[in-house]
Amino acid sequence: MPRVSVITPVYNGSRYIANTIRSVLAQTFKDFEYIIIDDGSVDNSHEIVTSFKDPRITVLHNQTNCYLVAARNRAIAAATGDYIALLDHDDLWTADRLAIQVAFLDQNPDFGMVGGWSMLIDENDKPAARRRNYAYTPDEYKISLLIRNVWGNGTLICRRALLDEPPYTEEYQLCEDYNFIYRLSLKSKLTILQKVILKYRVYPTNTSSLHQGHMIEYGRKLKSSMLEFVQCSMNEGELNTFNNIEHYTLPISFDLLDHTELCLQKLLFAVKKAGYVPDNAANSIVAEEWLIFCQRSATLGPGVWKKYQSSNLPKNTYGQTRRKLSLYLKSQFRLLRT
Repeated sequence: MPRVSVITPVYNGSRYIANTIRSVLAQTFKDFEYIIIDDGSVDNSHEIVTSFKDPRITVLHNQTNCYLVAARNRAIAAATGDYIALLDHDDLWTADRLAIQVAFLDQNPDFGMVGGWSMLIDENDKPAARRRNYAYTPDEYKISLLIRNVWGNGTLICRRALLDEPPYTEEYQLCEDYNFIYRLSLKSKLTILQKVILKYRVYPTNTSSLHQGHMIEYGRKLKSSMLEFVQCSMNEGELNTFNNIEHYTLPISFDLLDHTELCLQKLLFAVKKAGYVPDNAANSIVAEEWLIFCQRSATLGPGVWKKYQSSNLPKNTYGQTRRKLSLYLKSQFRLLRT
């Protein structure tokens, strides 16, 4: 049996799928099978996929479009590898992606899944906007999932033995990967390796761009379930505010800043009471999110700095001196301009 099963669903991906496949076949780690599932494409994706004659490739075909959850579940059900590695049909791997992550999982049996950093590319494979990559401890990654999804789906590799049946659920369509990662975080340690291993493509017609509103709503639904798990009670208005920490869809105001502080206080109290993660991990992530949100609100003026300083939320955050200075200067700049 192969060590790794690589999974790629494709739906009308004829423009990009050939280069995606080539990036998998170019891996320096060779002991894998590659399961590509054509999810009812009506372009020539199927012809492109079947034109590759590498014996490691298995092509599955849905007669109609069954959507991503069903396609991924069918492909994973056919997998035989110890590890499952995921890749979407329009993204690219660096050549050492599997080698690095397989070595990590082999050497760290207490970890059930590992991701990596990614960079953004456009339709023509050119570097796009800068993407923020995260560097947390495993416990910090676990609690951060209650607030936002910092994981790139195309960077994930996990132990097949840990997967639920089915691995993906219909309940959170468009956030199925978020829910997939969250459920794994309840079973095992997870981490993200600090190396770029994925080129993530952004363009107007990719799934994230076309369905952003629905993704935000399904994410809100998932967060409600996660908060319930740690017995953190929030009403509808608070849940909207809490979801906004990740997506920034609400207009900034001092009222929103106050409400966000309250939501983070509620979360911190609940996870500490539940023993969800060690207190230092909870403090670190809440401090990080509070600083980020205040930075995004800095255009409101000096009151943001005062609010940040007077809050009883933790302040022990990454790069705190430089970033606190940035917050202070941004908020004061508004004062100087008025």
